[in-house]
Amino acid sequence: MSPTYMPMMQPAMAAAVSDAENSDGTPSKKKKTKMTTACIPLNKIPKCHLLDAVEVVSGSSLDATLTGICDQDELCVILWILTKTQPCMKTPDLRCESYDDMAALFKKAAERVSDEDPAAWKFMNQKLVTYLSNHEVQKILQYALELGFNPDWLLVKKNPKREKASKRMNDMLSTATKVANGEEVPQDEICESLVSQLNYFI
Repeated sequence: MSPTYMPMMQPAMAAAVSDAENSDGTPSKKKKTKMTTACIPLNKIPKCHLLDAVEVVSGSSLDATLTGICDQDELCVILWILTKTQPCMKTPDLRCESYDDMAALFKKAAERVSDEDPAAWKFMNQKLVTYLSNHEVQKILQYALELGFNPDWLLVKKNPKREKASKRMNDMLSTATKVANGEEVPQDEICESLVSQLNYFI
């Protein structure tokens, strides 16, 4: 009696098509994560996307095993060193539909900086690798300052219109409180408060 034929089981990984490849072996186009529609500075976008951008810009020498210890501000400082893109730049100004597009844009910016002085750019990249390997993030900030980085770029500037609106709202609440408490309020202050209310809601 001939032995029963048992088909060879293929490993699951070999049998299944890789997520990174199509059935014909060509690279697959993974679904891109859409960029936030909020008008926020670069140092306020999700950290994971900044990590990706730094890795792309550095040619994978600064991957997440090194940069994972950094916060958003520190990642933006690294991006500034390599691309000269200010962290205070708002997301809509990049005109990117996805975070992958943003990383590609940063890559172009890094290439411009590198073209000016390839040796200097390579030195900066390697210096960042050394600092991060030694967990010396503070030295990266000091290095950036030496290169001309402005710490004010990390500050979130308030919208002047919103600040003005908040002042009007406080004035209106103050006048309303005085009236509710039976205090004497000058007629011109009440009129001014009413005008402010109209302007606030228009």
